[in-house]
Amino acid sequence: MHLNARLAGEIETFVDSAMGKLSGILDDCADTADGVADDLIKILKRCIGKEPLFDLAPPAEAERKLHDPKVQSSLRRMLGALGQQYKRAANHVAAVAASHLPESAVAGVTGIIAHLTDFKPAFRGKLAALADEQAQMSIRWILKRLRDAVVKHKKRYAAL
Repeated sequence: MHLNARLAGEIETFVDSAMGKLSGILDDCADTADGVADDLIKILKRCIGKEPLFDLAPPAEAERKLHDPKVQSSLRRMLGALGQQYKRAANHVAAVAASHLPESAVAGVTGIIAHLTDFKPAFRGKLAALADEQAQMSIRWILKRLRDAVVKHKKRYAAL
């Protein structure tokens, strides 16, 4: 087998594989971008006091028996309750601090949150356009042109 024919076959295999996986790769990329944007939005909301700094679990129920080996120790529950109180206090301090922020700062952060929220569907749309075979210079369009060139090469040099 001639080297050019082998390379053409490898390129054709690659292009077919890439075209099959392209939509999934771009969807994964969009999901990752959505996750990053959601995390940034959550952090910014915590900065301006629209969400608590720490999520609090419901308190553990009190023990009914003086000693029960099947139940977690009282010390562990006491330390857990202490940790909950620290989180509750930190949430209160963060809320009070956020209430003292100037309105211009809150408005600026709220604007950034709005931009990030708008960014998610816009970015997903841009990525979807990359998988459109009809959109000029999209990834799928380039792969199709590459495959067409390989097929043309194979037809031209089929006798080799």
